[in-house]
Amino acid sequence: MSALLDVATLILLLLGSFFCITAGVGLIRMPDFYTRAHSASILDTMGAGLILLGLALQATDYLTILKLFFIFFFLLVTSLAAIHALAQTVNLVGINPRLATIVKRLDKNKTSQNASRNNSQNNSQNNSEPPATADSDKPESVEE
Repeated sequence: MSALLDVATLILLLLGSFFCITAGVGLIRMPDFYTRAHSASILDTMGAGLILLGLALQATDYLTILKLFFIFFFLLVTSLAAIHALAQTVNLVGINPRLATIVKRLDKNKTSQNASRNNSQNNSQNNSEPPATADSDKPESVEE
């Protein structure tokens, strides 16, 4: 039983360490604030949670286990609340996510392509219609 508990602890500690290291790499590699904040908040919280769970498996008394769970709870609440507050502040300042900028640029290009396509279609349709006469521009008189 002790060997199985040690293996489970080792796996949890390694997974937690992997998530924490991945969060650090995400902070370096991600292109903008929002993706960096997502990487830091989610992966660090997951990594710390797995490490604390691995430590709880090795704890000998219930008070230590309770303390570790309280640490995880406060870490979870404060980490996610802090990242949410930072993201809201950055959003209020007006910094847009990089992906939103790319999507807006693609939509703008698509709209301009559709507009030029519609203009060329309208020009080809206007060339095939006979020219309007001067009589068709006059409003019809209403007889009483």
